[in-house]
Amino acid sequence: MKVLDCGLGSTRVARDECVLSCQQEQQLYADWEDETKIEAFKEHKRCLRDSTCEEIEQGVCYDPELFIIDGPT
Repeated sequence: MKVLDCGLGSTRVARDECVLSCQQEQQLYADWEDETKIEAFKEHKRCLRDSTCEEIEQGVCYDPELFIIDGPT
């Protein structure tokens, strides 16, 4: 939700959808039982919580293991 609060999310993504998506992604890693990815996702959430909007926009929390499509621009 912080990404939405920072104005960095898509205007098409509602807050409830953002929360649900995060919960589904967290469950996916738990279902895989991949401790490395579970820890990486936890660290990603901590990074989002602890970083400023500007830092997030610059990609400080980007992890290529979690986000295989595109990194920050």
